[in-house]
Amino acid sequence: SAGGWACAFLAHHSSAPWADNARFSGRRIKGMLGAYPPYDFRAFLEPEFQKLKMVTDALKYIVPVLASPHNTSLGLTLRETIETRVDPFNIVTYVTSESPPTLTFHGDSDKIVPHNCSVRMHAQLKELGVPQLLITVPSGGHGEDIGVNSFPQQMQVFGLERLLAVVLKV
Repeated sequence: SAGGWACAFLAHHSSAPWADNARFSGRRIKGMLGAYPPYDFRAFLEPEFQKLKMVTDALKYIVPVLASPHNTSLGLTLRETIETRVDPFNIVTYVTSESPPTLTFHGDSDKIVPHNCSVRMHAQLKELGVPQLLITVPSGGHGEDIGVNSFPQQMQVFGLERLLAVVLKV
């Protein structure tokens, strides 16, 4: 999830200051693969996800630290922190028609990162005409359900083959 977020930030954040850096000059990310990524932190505020006490307690510490080490001392609620301080970290806000093809795997029973993070991201990609594929793992949690020769693994192979076909235009 954190790795998926980092990859998505690099792939979709074309307005970032580093995008014009000489190391990236003339290069473009051709495709992105995310597994259980938090593309949109606002999904953490949805009532059905807020019922998960473990996640809510963890977010009180994780999200404020992500946005600013001072948020907890400012007495901001989780909602205030996400709405006022975390938006710059929401990948979904940076998606453009120039975003790379994106493949995402996400379990619909994920209790760590809401599945709706990926649903929102892929709706935005689709609306902008960006090639995308969201593979939802039925009853899948946060990655622990992927094993050798399992159905989720077979879906990942299928999805990766489709992403490569789009990126390589084969």
